[in-house]
Amino acid sequence: MFVKKEKRNRAKEALDAYNEGKERRKKEIKEETSRWKRFWKWCWYLTTWPFRWAWMSIHDWKFLIIFIIVFLIVSSSVWGFYLAGLILWANESARNWCFGIGSFMWLWWIGPFTPFTQLVIIISIGVKAIVDRIGMKIKKRN
Repeated sequence: MFVKKEKRNRAKEALDAYNEGKERRKKEIKEETSRWKRFWKWCWYLTTWPFRWAWMSIHDWKFLIIFIIVFLIVSSSVWGFYLAGLILWANESARNWCFGIGSFMWLWWIGPFTPFTQLVIIISIGVKAIVDRIGMKIKKRN
């Protein structure tokens, strides 16, 4: 019982520290005098927010597992071409085409700094919220 309370307190402290840092960063951006610099700082802040949130939440093993599953499901188009290349191993030209298309898709769409990463993080956040809500309903019944 004591361990659960301590764990909850640490999670609450981490969330409070994250929220304080977020509010401090927003205040710094609002105090910027140049409108152009303020615009780009807001763009950078809004682009990096999902990554920072994911980094903060990654200590939760449920989120890590959910993130990996969502990543594999959403990126299945790339894995499909790699799988086709492995199936067509005997035909060298077809194998090379499949690996080439899969690699191109990997670099173009799934690479870093693309909307794919943020999409996976957003879907993972939604799935984690649903899992947490279901867990709370089960705890209330017991």
